[in-house]
Order: sequence, then C-alpha cells, then structure tokens
Amino acid sequence: MVTNHPIETVIVGLGRAGWDIHWRKLLKEHHAYRVTAAIDPVPERRRQAEQEIRCRTHSDLAEFLADPGGELVIIATPSGGHASQGLACLNAGLHVVVDKPMCQTVTEADSLIAAARANGRVLTSYH
Repeated sequence: MVTNHPIETVIVGLGRAGWDIHWRKLLKEHHAYRVTAAIDPVPERRRQAEQEIRCRTHSDLAEFLADPGGELVIIATPSGGHASQGLACLNAGLHVVVDKPMCQTVTEADSLIAAARANGRVLTSYH
C-alpha cells in the first residue's frame, strides 16, 4: 500500500541499536518514516530523544501500549525481551520490526508469526 504520509514509527530501546542504527543511520533522514515515540527506561536517553527526535517518550512498553499512537514499532532492546515485546505490539495492532535475534526459541517465533497473521500485521526481523 502506498501512502502520502510518513509511517508513524516507534523505537523501543535507545541503546546502541535503537539510537545509532535505527535512528541515526536509517530513520533520521528517511522521509517515509516519522518517529513519533521512543521507549527506554533511562531518563537521560528519553530526554535526548525528546530534544533530538522531538517525539514523545515512555519509560516502558506497557505505558506506551496504554495509548499506542503509531503504526510501526522497532524493537531494539536486549534480545531476551524481543518475543514478549513483539507479541504485545502485534496484539495491540502494530506492525513490528524486531532486531536480531528475533527470538530465543522456535516456540517464541511461532507465537510471533501466529500473532502477526491473526492481527493482519507485518512482522520482520532486522539484521
């Protein structure tokens, strides 16, 4: 589907991958995407995102999902949480990009794939 507006994008995790790879190298100058929110537990990272990205921020995913503005979520957190975070986002009706490794078990991968299908959402892994 072609749209005339930027895809409203959310970055979960503002560490090296979320900040340097997804924001600075990929999204910052790509006009097809607009980062509308960033999620990170570290207050300094959230303040930096508010100033540089000019987006709203949240300290955790549950807080964001209580009012989940956005279309696409990029999960750039430590790999142990990828499956549960991806599942929560898919079930909230969001498209999801998960950093590698997407999951730690085949069962987790199957759950994510099933949730994407059930919700009619796109799921992909970034690597």
